[in-house]
Amino acid sequence: CRFLFSPACAGFRSVTLISGQLDGGSERPRHSQRARWEWQRVRSSGGSDCRVKRRTRSEELSSPHLQRKNLEFSWGLWSPDLGRYRDYVRLKQNGMFGEAKTVRMALFREAIRRQPVIIATCVGSGHEMFDDLVFSRVIIDEGAQAIEPSNLIPLAHGCRNFVLIGDHKQLPPTILSPEAAARGLDVSLLERFVGSGIAPIQLLDEQRRMHPSIAYFPNLQFYDGKIQSRDVDDGNRPPVAGFRWPSQHSRVCLVDISAAGLSGSETSQGTSKYNAAEIDPIIAILQSVANEGSVLPSQIGVLTPYDAQKARLRKAINETFVPPACYQIEVDSVDGFQGKEKDLIIFSAVRSNARGEIGFLRDPRRMNVMLTRAKRGVIVVGDQLTLWNDKTNWRPWIQWVGSMRSIIPLTRLNDHLDAPRYSLPSLQGGQGGNLPRSSSFASRQGSAGAHARAGGASQIFVPQGFQCDFHRSGFAGHNMDVDTPVGQGLLELSPAKKAAEEEEEREKEREVPDDWEELL
Repeated sequence: CRFLFSPACAGFRSVTLISGQLDGGSERPRHSQRARWEWQRVRSSGGSDCRVKRRTRSEELSSPHLQRKNLEFSWGLWSPDLGRYRDYVRLKQNGMFGEAKTVRMALFREAIRRQPVIIATCVGSGHEMFDDLVFSRVIIDEGAQAIEPSNLIPLAHGCRNFVLIGDHKQLPPTILSPEAAARGLDVSLLERFVGSGIAPIQLLDEQRRMHPSIAYFPNLQFYDGKIQSRDVDDGNRPPVAGFRWPSQHSRVCLVDISAAGLSGSETSQGTSKYNAAEIDPIIAILQSVANEGSVLPSQIGVLTPYDAQKARLRKAINETFVPPACYQIEVDSVDGFQGKEKDLIIFSAVRSNARGEIGFLRDPRRMNVMLTRAKRGVIVVGDQLTLWNDKTNWRPWIQWVGSMRSIIPLTRLNDHLDAPRYSLPSLQGGQGGNLPRSSSFASRQGSAGAHARAGGASQIFVPQGFQCDFHRSGFAGHNMDVDTPVGQGLLELSPAKKAAEEEEEREKEREVPDDWEELL
């Protein structure tokens, strides 16, 4: 890999911006940057193009120079000042805590001064133990998530060269004050530098996390097609067993609840929202995947933008699976999941209303984070009619998923599950059927889908220009007008077909593979 150092300018020595797109590159800019600074001096009088031999991650982590030391209990650090440490202990035992603190801080400073590299948070670097230290070179990771004032703290220690690593096209720092955000506090130092063009940018243009089909849309939509997939294919990113992907060419799909007449099913709860109609489909997908055992529970992430939906999903999972599996399936908000990865990501979009309002789902950075967390598959459960109203990002995504024949009407979800367990809620507001349960799972206390509201369910509409494929549901349309109604009955199973499928389901009772039996 290659780093560019800028010429000295404005008396501020040297700055490098590293844009780590998609979080998926296997390059290790932090270790590599440190190696360059150790092996070749960077002259502040001009720029230099440094080239070094690329090292593997195992080589980097096994380096004798990379160590983790606890200052409080490492005798190797304290031994040169053992006498002073005894004084510290004696003062503390005698209740002279003020004097003990002074000695302790002096010992910390001496121990830190001997180390060539110090790792700390930006705010932590402002601790008094660092007061008389000079950080001539600073590397700031996740620079796009830190507020600008916090970035300035380590730079105030006599910094001559610094590197910012991050992705300004993913989520910015969280600012609780609307006034502070309006005045620009939510703009990171990295984003400000990128916008001003005052420092060179080195794009990390390889991703090694996602199956290429998962990276395809984010790459085109957010990174202008500049990211290349390396060392990821069907061999090391096999399909997630238990879920029958609609297209053999894509590991991304949309389970559309509007196809079942469930548009308008979102519910407000204080300042948050939830959508009960999306919970049972997600549980059914998890059960089918669990039965196959190709993905461990710890490698599954269920994401949603709203805390109210997060709480309901967590409760439903805990009531479906027995420990420790129920706790190993991670349920989180998109914001809380940034920087993480899983084999399978299931996203509950929540928003479903006649007004077409999607709130902060409209933020492209939040969408980017959600779509780029998975290694082997992404399943979005949501209302395509509501999401379609966002012309900038969600509409292109729906069009792309539709072109890949990867939209599954909720009425046909069981066709894509190896262990079909989903039962549609009653459109008249009656009680929907509970999910059938295997003896390997804990019993649920009823179906969340039973509480789904059926507002606006009398007919559904196909978005204009959208190429859809509802498979055996009796409907297929191409480039249809936005107000073309489709009879609801066409999308529902006939009673005979439904009875036949239920009988078939009862006859084939699946066993949980050994790997899952140990966890469930």
